[in-house]
Order: sequence, then C-alpha cells, then structure tokens
Amino acid sequence: VDSPIIAKAAGAVSLTTLGSSAGNGIQLGSSVRTPSGPQTYAGVVTLTAATSLTAGGPITFTKTVDGANRLAISSGGAVSFSGAVGSTTPLQGIVLSQARSTSFAGPLSLDGTGAALGSSGLVIGKGVNNVLLSGTKNSITGFTTGSGVQFLGGSTGSRIVGTTISGNRTGIMVGPGIY
Repeated sequence: VDSPIIAKAAGAVSLTTLGSSAGNGIQLGSSVRTPSGPQTYAGVVTLTAATSLTAGGPITFTKTVDGANRLAISSGGAVSFSGAVGSTTPLQGIVLSQARSTSFAGPLSLDGTGAALGSSGLVIGKGVNNVLLSGTKNSITGFTTGSGVQFLGGSTGSRIVGTTISGNRTGIMVGPGIY
C-alpha cells in the first residue's frame, strides 16, 4: 500500500495475504485510516516507508512486522502484535499516540540507526495505558539523540520487562503524570 487508504463511514480494513515472506506479504508505506472501524493485517507485514495507522477500533497484526521505518498508531481499541516485531529488520520506532491497551506477543526489536534526530524508540502517548512488552530478546538500541522508551504522560498498568535498552541518549524517559 503506497497510497493512503481511508475507509468511509463505519468501514473496516482487513488485509490478508497467503505469502509467508517479506516480499510476498503485506507491504505498507503510507497511511491507513478507519475513523470508526477496526484494522486487521492477517499476514507478514513489511514497512516500506514511515507508516501511520489510525482506527476507531482495534488494530491487529496476526504475524510478523518488519522494516527499517517508523510505525505510528492511534487506535480507539486494543493494539495486538501476535508475531515478532522487527525480528528480521528492526523498526526505526513505534509511536503509540492512542490505544486502550497494547500487547506484544513476540520479541520486539527497534533500532534508531538512521532515524531522525531526536527520535525515540518506543513512544507511549499520554494516557495510553496497559502497554505490555514482556518475554525475552526484546531490544531497543541506537536512538543516540532520543530515548529507548519515552512515556509522554501518565500510563497505568504498563509493563516493560525482558528488554535490553542500550546505546540510546536516555534509556527510559518518563513525562509528568500518574503511573
């Protein structure tokens, strides 16, 4: 998807592929907006450029997400990553500006090499609660002018465990708010 996709009214977006490798899966390189509906990506996802996903409902990834680009997410529901994120090609960051909850089931790998100045790895927006990053082999590195993890404001119920955060200007930056 190289051009924006915008669903009308209560529309949903569901992209499915039978391809099991990056070249044969879902390739995202633009924005997808579903103002009042969900988004589901049922297959291997590769970010070919910076990508912005905005949904009135949940956003679900059923397989891996890879690509040396940033992913911005705003969801009126839960955000679920069922597969590894950045395991083949680390992402240059994830920005969660709105979500009721976010879960990462597989390992997460973010690398700031080549990212814009001041970029942080995992950015958790003000009031984004219940972000769960657990397991092992999570890695957030190379954000030399930003933070590995940045909380922009209060975030309750969030847990980041089993994660190596290194080579960043700041490991974890916490903005004002209730945690």
